[in-house]
Amino acid sequence: MCDPSAKNTPSSVAVFLIWQQVHPIMLAEMYRRACPSQEFLTEYCEIVIETAEFIKCFLHWNEEKNQYEIGPPYIPAQERHDPAAVLNAAYELEYFRFGLITADEWLEKLSKPRRYGDIIKNLNPPSQKDGVYLAHENCPETFSKLPFYTDHPSMTAMYGVLNSEKVDRNTMSQTLDKILSVWDKKTFYGWDFPMLAMTACRLGRYSDAIDLLLMDSPKNTYMENGHNRMTGDDALPLYLPGNGGLLLAAAMIAAGYGDKKGSSFPEGFNVKVEGIHPYL
Repeated sequence: MCDPSAKNTPSSVAVFLIWQQVHPIMLAEMYRRACPSQEFLTEYCEIVIETAEFIKCFLHWNEEKNQYEIGPPYIPAQERHDPAAVLNAAYELEYFRFGLITADEWLEKLSKPRRYGDIIKNLNPPSQKDGVYLAHENCPETFSKLPFYTDHPSMTAMYGVLNSEKVDRNTMSQTLDKILSVWDKKTFYGWDFPMLAMTACRLGRYSDAIDLLLMDSPKNTYMENGHNRMTGDDALPLYLPGNGGLLLAAAMIAAGYGDKKGSSFPEGFNVKVEGIHPYL
């Protein structure tokens, strides 16, 4: 949500968002995995480390819990929360942790000392209640009070878009089931369907992943020209995050992720993959 000069577009929400701050590390790491070289590490190390330094500065230490925390104030990827109340949003926690882990790995590959181990170890874990993950620590009503079960169910991104070691697979699977049961699905945006599909895929729920990608929804509509057109209350003629999410999820399901190589499409699909690297 920036103009060509990198200034924020007018918005009451965008200036409070922080989840995109780790993107430079994510993009650099994905390129490094695809085309590993010391030259690339050297050229982009400053961007990676300076981004990690921002993450470090944004966190604060909670003396009572002996843990690092995020916020407030900020707005998580799920834009339904009072910025003054948001504490330790699930996706933001694990995306920040991923950024710091990756930065340390880059330092080590360049024969430099790691910097962020203490923060990684002591960063607050994602909050849960009744066997499911919450939007953030101060939102025990994530699944029971409006508007908290609307918009992006972004807690799932920490095990789908990311592969957080802090996630319990059973708890995440129950979270996915809870979302599919109670969430107001007409408020999903175009990238929520592939985000949920990636979580289902990483959980080994491959048929659910395909069903989520193909869910019949006004905001999961694709035109003949390929645009993700979102109809309904928040009508948009094209929504590029939906396109990007679909491509990423389809590539993950087709080419693999983590230690799992190859297709995760269920039986009956005939899939051909060329030149796609396994995802994180």
